[in-house]
Formats: sequence, C-alpha cells, structure tokens
Amino acid sequence: MAGYFDSTDGTIKIIEYTWADINTNGETWADLTAWQSGSDAYGFQPIDDVADIEFFTAVLDLGRKDWVNPLCSVDAAGDVNIKVFASETATSDTIPGAPVINGQTGQTFDAVYGRYFQFKVEVFSNSAEEAQLNNVQTNLATSKQTEFFSEDSTNHNGTTDMRYPTLVNEYSKILLVNGAAKVLGETSDGSTAYSNAIGDRSDNNITITNNGAVADATNFKFQQASIRFNDNTGSALTDTDANISIPLVNTGITTGPFTIDFWYQPVKMTWLDSISSPPNYAHSPYFLHLDTSSADFYLRTTTINSHLGLEWSSNGSTWNTLQGFVFGNAPSDDWYFIRVVRQVTSGTIDVQLHNLAEQTTVSFDQDIQNGTLKIGDLGGNATVGNFYIDDLRISSANKYTFPVTVPGAEPILESDTEFLATGQTLQIVPPTTGDLIPVVAVGTLTDRTQARYTVYRATGQPVDAFVSLQVTGLPKLSSDAAGNLVQGA
Repeated sequence: MAGYFDSTDGTIKIIEYTWADINTNGETWADLTAWQSGSDAYGFQPIDDVADIEFFTAVLDLGRKDWVNPLCSVDAAGDVNIKVFASETATSDTIPGAPVINGQTGQTFDAVYGRYFQFKVEVFSNSAEEAQLNNVQTNLATSKQTEFFSEDSTNHNGTTDMRYPTLVNEYSKILLVNGAAKVLGETSDGSTAYSNAIGDRSDNNITITNNGAVADATNFKFQQASIRFNDNTGSALTDTDANISIPLVNTGITTGPFTIDFWYQPVKMTWLDSISSPPNYAHSPYFLHLDTSSADFYLRTTTINSHLGLEWSSNGSTWNTLQGFVFGNAPSDDWYFIRVVRQVTSGTIDVQLHNLAEQTTVSFDQDIQNGTLKIGDLGGNATVGNFYIDDLRISSANKYTFPVTVPGAEPILESDTEFLATGQTLQIVPPTTGDLIPVVAVGTLTDRTQARYTVYRATGQPVDAFVSLQVTGLPKLSSDAAGNLVQGA
C-alpha cells in the first residue's frame, strides 16, 4: 500500500485504491489472491498483512558505539508496529538491513549495540480506525540504572560456582556486576571493611587470578578506581609481587590480529620540574608478560631522554630500547596510554606509547589461545613501590592507528572487546564474625536481564559468602499496548 502527506493537517494518510486503479494489465482479483506455484511462490498472503502506511526515519548517529535502548513514540490512528535497524557502520549494506527489533505490542527486548540506528513505523488500519500517522519521536537512550544489595550468597539461586542475585530492577542489558564479599562462620572484629573488585567487564566473564592487586579509589585515570600494584606508601606489600593473570583461552584470539591496551602510571621516584631534574622511574624487572607455550614477550619501564621510556624483551633478561619522551613533553598527569598490537595474522608486534611514533618490536606469530597475559610487579622484585593501571583491555582485532588515537574518558566496550578490567570499590559492613576474602571475582551478565557472580578464595576455590554487590545496566525495554518502544515500563 502507499501513503501521502496531507498538508492540511500535517499527517500521513493512506491512498484509497479501487479495483479499476489496480487492474491495468488484465489481471483479475483471483490472479492476485490465488495460491501460487513455482520457485518464488510463498502461498496466499492476505492483503491485510501489509502495512497501510510505512515511514522510515533518517539514520541516527549516536556518535560512538554503545549499548542503546532505541525508544520510539508514535501518534497514530490504527495499529502500530515499530522496527529498529542498527549497525556499527553506516553503509547501504548495513542500514537498514535486517531489523534487530520488531516491536508489535506487549513485548520485551534486549538493548541494541551499535552506532547508527534507523526506525521504521508501520501503521495498519483496523475495524475501528483507518490508518493515519501524525507524529514520530525517537530517542537513543544510553542512561544507566544502578542498584546495590547485601545478602548471604546462599540465599541466591544457582550453584556456588554461579550465583544469580535477586534484582529489584529489570534490565534490557546488564553491563557491570561488581562487589565485595566476606566468608561467614569465622573470627573477625566485625569492623567496616573495604574490599577490591577487579573483574572482567566484558560478556566473556574471564576469571582473573589476582595476586595482591587492589582497586584504588584515591588515584585513577577514570572514575571510579584504578588497579594498584603494591601499596601506596612506596614500600612493598607483605604478600609481594602484586600482579594479575588473565587466561587467553576464552578470548577467541589465536594466530590472528589482537590488541592489548591500557593506561599506566609509573612509580616516579625523583622529579622536580622546576629545576629540570631527570626522573628516576622505578620498575620491576618487567610489568607485562605475554606468556605462550612457544614464545614470550615482556615490557618494562625505563628512563629515556630524562623521561619515561619502554623496553622489550623476548626472554625477560636481554632488553631492547623502544621509545621514550623528551623532558617536558609527557602527559601532565603521568598517565601514559600503552598499546601492544599485532595487525595481521602471523605478524610482528607493534608497541605504541601515548602519542609517540610506534616501534615495531619483534616477530610474534604464535598461537596465543592457550597463553596467559600477566600484568603487575613481575620477575621477583617487590620493592619498587606502587604503580597503577586503568582500563586494561584485550581485543580480538587490529586497533592500530598512527598517530596513536588515545581513548576517551570511560571504559569502552566494543563488539571485539574480549576482556576489560577496571578497578571498582565498594564499602561493605560485614557480619560480626567472618573472614575477609582476599580475592573477589565478580562476573557480568549471561543473558539480557540476569546478572551472575562467583566468589573465590585466594586459592581459586569458589565459596559462599556475605556479599555486597553493585549491578549497573540499561533499564527494561518493551513495547506498550499502543506499540510504542518505551523504557522501564
């Protein structure tokens, strides 16, 4: 069917056809409605299944890739159905494409990931009203909702390995679950405690082995916390050599392109800008180790040209200079963006330091799917004081840019993000008896509305505990009785 714009009242209305209008080539009504045969036949299709009015909005650009609740409010007569199209790129092959949402009425939908969006509004006449479209309002909603709760994990559904918290709110997409925990039935003074939550924020929910690293809400690149390695007094932690290990087996990365990037703030031992005193960057023997069965790659900080520099090694002992800043040209907050990228299958690793030119480091064509990425105070030196890392990300894609494109001011989750860790902290008031768990690993969502988490001891054994959790995500997305796509209803 077709429609036209009635300028007298500013609405889209249907064009009424008679049989004389349609019968221009000798066809009969029976020709159009009879059961068809042949390779392209789909059988009888009632004409009422075709919308009387179809209206496409312009393509909307969110400006970034993100999880979105695509909202649409329609003022119309008749029955309304809304279709949503989405893509990470805007080409004729991707937009409109197949709809990611087919509205109807009384339905619940997942949030949609993308940057470019388009809406199609269909209006059908019914026995009471002739189709008419008066107004269409759209909105790409990215605002999040957050809830907190504290309970004994044994009260939640699921196994010890996978607990499902009872949520108050409903979600179209849960983006983050983090928190802290305390084991019950043991001795403690019951005082208010702070515990770290360093976990994978991607949908893969990769388990981190944490050896003494903590979330630090007093020093970070982006809110609300960074990951601190060793304590904040300049001396070593009592458990020494703070680091985390991330298995790469579940990332889907094998011999192809990959990117590891993060923000890094080093230990600055001596620095007086006013007298151009050269810094002395303390470091462990190395702070990054890409460990595979057949080859290794190491990174460490050093002092080059009176400022921070990087060196690489294939064995952890013989070092090669990469690059460094000249005095006065480094970031004012001492947070440096570091990127390690393999651009193609069976290629070399390129290392990029903030806005400096990259240096190709070493041929590295190994299959890393059974490897491990280790970050922290590695190599046996626990006396270098503290350093910080924020937004540690692993991507199964080539993220190389030249000059280096420094990311924005929030954690970025994209479709190729296999792992993303940031520091998160929560204050908990534990029971009067109990033993604080050294490590709390908290997972993200498994489906559109269900959060999950696992509590581990330092040994890696899952346990039940008193938990304090934070859940963040997009509110529920649904279609109401009028066919509108609405949030939170």
